[in-house]
This record gives sequence, C-alpha cells and structure tokens, in this order.
Amino acid sequence: MSEEVKIATAKEYRKAMTKVIRLPSGFYFRIRKMSPQAMAQLMDIYGEVLPRGRRELTPEEREKIREIGHEKFAEILKIVIPSCVVEPKIVENATSEDELSLDDLSSDDLFALLDEITAFSGLTVEAAKERETFRKE
Repeated sequence: MSEEVKIATAKEYRKAMTKVIRLPSGFYFRIRKMSPQAMAQLMDIYGEVLPRGRRELTPEEREKIREIGHEKFAEILKIVIPSCVVEPKIVENATSEDELSLDDLSSDDLFALLDEITAFSGLTVEAAKERETFRKE
C-alpha cells in the first residue's frame, strides 16, 4: 500500500524558508534562509580559506575567516542583508519610503540580523554539527 504524498506548493515552501524575528529596537522583521546565490558570493569572498569537505575548521582557518570577515564586512553586509531580509525591504540605497537602506539600520539591529540569518541558514558551528548527526541516523 502506498502512502499519499502531498507535494509542497511554492507558497508553502517560501513560508517555511522564512521566519519573523524581533530586533533589539523592538521592531519585527521577516528574514529568509540564505539563497544559494548569496552563499556563492560569500564563498567567493572567503575563497580558499573554506575547507573542502565536511570537517571542523582548524584554529588557523577559524582565525583567517574572522580576519576576512573584518576586512570585507561592508561587502558581506551588502550581500547578506538585502538578500535575506524579506520585510521590510532593505536595499543598499533606499529610493522610496517603503524601503530601508543599510545605513538606516542601527548597529544593534544589524548585528542581530546577521546573527539570526546565519543561524537560520545553518551556517553556525552548532548547525554543522546538527547536520552531521542527522546524516548518521
């Protein structure tokens, strides 16, 4: 006997890829998981420092990634924030009252957005360990 399978709709899938978060300012924003295109752009920034395969970073690699993050912080923001914040719309240079620019965001909110997007996208050390556990089962 075969079990009936319900195929996801595009709307259902998009909704599952987003979540609403509360920022330090008290405002609520809707974020999405990082797109493959945004991840590819980040991989270009970090280049050869990223290890091949699924292994834990060495202390040297971790430090190099931290250094690149500091050096390329503005570039990283321009990739991650506009592509991963669904509502309100954030762009590099706002041209309407319905958009926020990167410069409109407070530092606290900006760092909270980066942390939430990174965690939600599964890019933390903890998330990598969780994926490895899942694969072994």
